[in-house]
Amino acid sequence: MEHLAHLIPERIGSPLSLNALKEDVGVAFETIRDWLLVLEQFFYLFRVTPFTGKLARTLRKESKVYLLDWVEIENEGFRFENLVALHLLKATRLWKATGEAQLNLDYVRDKEKREVDFVLSQKGHPLCLIECKVSDLSLSPSLIYFQKKLRVPHAIQIVHQPEICKKLRTEGFTQWVISADRWLSALP
Repeated sequence: MEHLAHLIPERIGSPLSLNALKEDVGVAFETIRDWLLVLEQFFYLFRVTPFTGKLARTLRKESKVYLLDWVEIENEGFRFENLVALHLLKATRLWKATGEAQLNLDYVRDKEKREVDFVLSQKGHPLCLIECKVSDLSLSPSLIYFQKKLRVPHAIQIVHQPEICKKLRTEGFTQWVISADRWLSALP
């Protein structure tokens, strides 16, 4: 299991293929699956599942994995995405626990490799798309694509730069490019 724990920080922010991990570590599929479950139960990692809405050609099996101790991640972009994932996980769990909302935290990616980091949904209906960027202030084409395709009311690109707050309109939809400190501070 030690080999697996060292491989996971390298795969943050990408769909996690259990078959690829099985080959990298050299153990059976069931062993990898069980080790991941143990790592989840010991609060080392958590999974974000793919959104299974009514979209053709989306990935439906491979979860993304994030660490509860995000400082282990060397890559700045993956570390930032992991930090946002932790805040969203905390918020969705609190909203569920207090009865405020039954939101799911997912991601969406299609076979053309368009991806949005996070989808907040309720009863299978996406309410908000969230994309994480370290410094890119130009709106992600994937964010716009999935907002139109899924007809999502809110699309947010969170950036790791201070004092950014831009409201945009694309083909009748509203998007925001906003600083992480500003947006995350609004979460519970």
